[in-house]
Amino acid sequence: MADGYGNICGNWRTHVKAWVTGWTDTTDTIHVEVWWQSLNGWNYYGWVAATAWINGQQVAHTPNSGNKNLGHNSEVCILAADLTVAKAESARNITCSGNIYWNGPNSGTSNSSCGVYTGGINYHSPNPPKNVSFKRVSDNKASITWQGNWDNGALKPWKQILVDQRIALDGGNWNTWSNYQGGSGVLNWDKTNFDATNLRPNGRYQFAVYARNQAGDSTHVDSPVIYTTPRTPAKVEAIKTGAKSAQILIDLSGGYANGYDVQRRLAGGDWQDLTTGAYAGKPAQVLDSDTPAGVIEYRARARRPIYDDDAAKGILTGEWTQSNQITTICPPGAPTITAPAQGATLATPLTSDIRWTPNHPDGSSQTAAQIELTNPDGTVTTASVATDTAYRLHTDENGRWQIRVRTKGLHADWGEWSQPTTIRTATPPNVTVTDPTTITASPFDIAWSVADTTGVAHQSVRIRKDGAVVYQTDLNGTARSLTIDQATYLPENGTELIIDVTVQGGSTLTTTASRGATVSYTPPASPTANIDIDGSNLSIMVTALAGTPKDDQPKTEWMAVTRLLDGNELTLSSRLADGRQTIDRLPPLNRKIGYRITAHAASGAVSETIVTTTVTTDMCMLNFGSDAGEAIPIGGSFDIGEKQSHDTEEYHFELGSDTDLPASYSSRRLDNQITASTTLDYLDGQLYQRIRRLARANTYAWWRNVDGTRAFVKAEISTHIKAKGPTATLDIDMTEILWEEPNN
Repeated sequence: MADGYGNICGNWRTHVKAWVTGWTDTTDTIHVEVWWQSLNGWNYYGWVAATAWINGQQVAHTPNSGNKNLGHNSEVCILAADLTVAKAESARNITCSGNIYWNGPNSGTSNSSCGVYTGGINYHSPNPPKNVSFKRVSDNKASITWQGNWDNGALKPWKQILVDQRIALDGGNWNTWSNYQGGSGVLNWDKTNFDATNLRPNGRYQFAVYARNQAGDSTHVDSPVIYTTPRTPAKVEAIKTGAKSAQILIDLSGGYANGYDVQRRLAGGDWQDLTTGAYAGKPAQVLDSDTPAGVIEYRARARRPIYDDDAAKGILTGEWTQSNQITTICPPGAPTITAPAQGATLATPLTSDIRWTPNHPDGSSQTAAQIELTNPDGTVTTASVATDTAYRLHTDENGRWQIRVRTKGLHADWGEWSQPTTIRTATPPNVTVTDPTTITASPFDIAWSVADTTGVAHQSVRIRKDGAVVYQTDLNGTARSLTIDQATYLPENGTELIIDVTVQGGSTLTTTASRGATVSYTPPASPTANIDIDGSNLSIMVTALAGTPKDDQPKTEWMAVTRLLDGNELTLSSRLADGRQTIDRLPPLNRKIGYRITAHAASGAVSETIVTTTVTTDMCMLNFGSDAGEAIPIGGSFDIGEKQSHDTEEYHFELGSDTDLPASYSSRRLDNQITASTTLDYLDGQLYQRIRRLARANTYAWWRNVDGTRAFVKAEISTHIKAKGPTATLDIDMTEILWEEPNN
């Protein structure tokens, strides 16, 4: 029951009560009452006017209720009425209301209302679609049709039609039922057909159609299992089981076939039906007990009813798979000898396999074989084997041989002889490499000896180093030695070589002999050198002189000159001919210097001589130019100064009252300043003019001090001319920078 209380007029108000008293699937009957209620201990007596409504419809009214006595804090029913209303699609609240008008003390009108809950229409589960048809259209499509079967009068409407499916592919199991393609099988209620697409061959499909409304789903109308075209057999194998019988094995796995068709044909003929059989999930075995004579082959295909196992409604057949060929029993054909090769020459003493490939048109295996051998003197012998397809020949006899083979299979007769294979046996050449064992010079000779009764047809020589071929040449049959000069191949000193000599005899047989050789070259004669000091710039000219060869010493091809100073080496020239010179522009002054002259032979062997000298002088020298080829002598009463300074950072720290001195940290960077000054006669030749020219043209120079030290410097040169004398003063301020060698 629902209650509603109206607005208060003085000490009274309206009270509405309502409830459902009865219902059907489509209607509800509602009862409403309007009560006059006193409050606050008051008592009212008299008549009132009242009205009642249900769902907006007036259901009762009185302009004069007649005298009513409320009593204290009490109420009395003024009106009561009933109304039957139609249910809506969904549950709802029905509004019931009433009002009372009182014209006595505290007169006025009080209105009240309440809501009564009512359920929606009581629908029933829908009827399923009727006259449903499921049809396979192709391997990609199935068509579904039906007729409407809703009954609105029986409260069984349709809101939707749904199509579900389940699928199995390639011999697999069913997947679970689901709506077609994730929701595209949800259709409007008035739809009467549906096409299921994206089907695949070698599959099976099942569909279900049903209706849906507010009350739920109808029963499902299921299709039969619908199949698509089965796959081709995975394998069809024909096996000969007798003279006129064969077994055919058919593998239909990976699909849903329940049967097969088998056809047979003779080579070159037409296909003929052999049998149709049922398939039970493992390779089918078909026996052909009356095979015709000749080359036979079979083919098979899978079968499958379209709908369930009902063959009357249509059969699907896949593509054919063809078997291997078999042949009815007959004598073998001529085998093929595969080894040795026709015309081959083999070395004696000989142990070699004769091999063949049987030729059995009926497919039977070899049961026996005969090998016919005709030796060089014409004697014919025959050897026999059973199922082996090889025979081992042992002989020391040289000459021409002929070989034939024939085989036997299931047939009682021997097969044809093979084409004869002719071979030759001979003794291979006897080869020995006789020289060298040690290579001491270039060129060098390789020598060998050969013995072969059939003569020598061809020869080749190759040299290997660390497994790789570094030299190779071909020779005629008469050569027994070979000279290799440095233009052809120059081995490195100290390497180990392998020399191979390969000889092909007149028999075509070849033999390779090998020998190891160590490269240990004889060095050339020791060189000498002439040392000349140029007083104008204190450079040194070194003239390299080759030594005179003695005994087996090789000729000196070129020489190299290297300066030796303080454990360091500087190559002044890497390739000088005999009697040629090289110049050391910056030798230190008043210090002993060494020069190493290295003589090179064509083989790569070397010999060395070290000569020493000292540039003795009372001057310093400042060299200019990219090759240090120009110089200014600093002589006379010169004055040389040098100051080294180190880069540091100083910091004052609060260390207490014991010290106020800073702490110092070195960056390990050195700066060196060099000064040189002297006087000269500016009218003395061209020296003063050369100083001015070089000072203006050059930023950097090489400083060589009289004490033997050297430095690469940034030079700032100043000159002062005095009338007295006539003299000029020369002052040079130099900052030492990282050493660079001049271009040589």
